[in-house]
Amino acid sequence: MKKQVIVLVLVVLAAFLVAGCAGLFAKKTKEEVTFWDPALLSNVSRITNDGLFKDWANVSPDGTKLIYCEREKSDGLRNIVLLRDVSSSAKTTLLKDGGFAPAWYENSSTFIYGLWEDSTYKLIRSTISGGGKTYITRNTNGEIWPSVRDGVVLCNTLADDPLQQQLVSMKDNGNEYTILGEGWSASWHPFENKFLFVRQGNIYEMDAESTQVSELYNDPDGYNCAYPRYSGDGQYILFQKGAEAKVTGTRGKKAVVSRSSKWQIYYMKADGTGLSPLTGGSVNATFPSWDKYNNVYFISDANGKDEVYRARVNIIE
Repeated sequence: MKKQVIVLVLVVLAAFLVAGCAGLFAKKTKEEVTFWDPALLSNVSRITNDGLFKDWANVSPDGTKLIYCEREKSDGLRNIVLLRDVSSSAKTTLLKDGGFAPAWYENSSTFIYGLWEDSTYKLIRSTISGGGKTYITRNTNGEIWPSVRDGVVLCNTLADDPLQQQLVSMKDNGNEYTILGEGWSASWHPFENKFLFVRQGNIYEMDAESTQVSELYNDPDGYNCAYPRYSGDGQYILFQKGAEAKVTGTRGKKAVVSRSSKWQIYYMKADGTGLSPLTGGSVNATFPSWDKYNNVYFISDANGKDEVYRARVNIIE
């Protein structure tokens, strides 16, 4: 009996030693890489885990749902996908084969998106309950990348002369179509009558009534900024920058540019001061969107594929 007990103890000790050595020498997975600033982002979690290419993440105004695009192949058509609960990976495909850049209405159930159809871009309104399609676009140049509030749509269209992206304002029935000047990626303030947009890689703010424009941020290192978004209280701005540099000149007929390795997410005060990087390292972090509770949602390839992440922003004054 005593001999059996000794043998059992030795077996248990051996098991512990094997497990310990396995843990000691196990290779860390990419999922364990910390690519954010722990002082500024807390409770970081990966929501999705399906390995599909993703972009255009957008959290609903009430903070409960998330809409985004996914592709099975990098060169394939996008599907618009809904997470009915932002804390769960369970998803519903709202639109297949071509929809992109979905943006919410204030009711958190209606959304607007872009679609390439009949050789032009069109804006379409729909609902997450499957309420059909209502066409908004009337311009043959096409409109893309919408933001909507109080029934007014901001988007951009490609102008012919000069060839550049132009900001557009219109009612969500297509009426009162107004070109506001060069720019793209407009995003409404949550309650004031102004919006953010990008022009030549810099972040600007426009007063919707006076159309007065103010430059908020011009990257001193010459990198392009993209997808600026206000915080829920309108006091801060979230955006991405870093992977793409502005054109710095030409060599013959070729543009001369430089690139860093990855896109990263930053935030700053609404007046353009207090810039702080939220993410960093050797992974991409893109398409930031945050709710009124200072939870930020974005897409990162930290585990080798584009997945949706959620984190809490710790505002440091």
